[in-house]
Amino acid sequence: MKTGLGKDPQDKNVKNEQAAKETEDGIPIATSSDIAQQIVENGSRLNHDQIMSIFAAYERIARKNLKEGNVIANPLMNLRPRISGSFTDVRNGFNSAAHKYTVDALPTLQAIEAIKTAAAKMLGVKVDEVYIKEKSTDAETGETSIYLSND
Repeated sequence: MKTGLGKDPQDKNVKNEQAAKETEDGIPIATSSDIAQQIVENGSRLNHDQIMSIFAAYERIARKNLKEGNVIANPLMNLRPRISGSFTDVRNGFNSAAHKYTVDALPTLQAIEAIKTAAAKMLGVKVDEVYIKEKSTDAETGETSIYLSND
């Protein structure tokens, strides 16, 4: 079955999948490929490659919409493009020295509801209280060093 979705020539420079399967703090990462496989395993009539083609088309079109200044809204999050910095005059355009592009990602109520029932995984212990164990000032530079401890 041919899907009819073409590849964006710019996609060859975009890395869709993350190489690591976990974040630095040990949280598993579900890549687009993992999600496509789960869709197949849940009985989809589409195969993995067809689903990945749909994901690629969605990502390409979403990037185009972001570039045009549109908000991307889906069931899990809203992506809102934003330019930060001071515009002192309406005639002044974007200046990379004074302005910065960013994208705000806001979870939807559906995403928040989904994680309310998630199982918690202990990643380590966070110390709530610390105290100053030692404080010293370098006589030559005047620089102060503070050493913290929780014991």
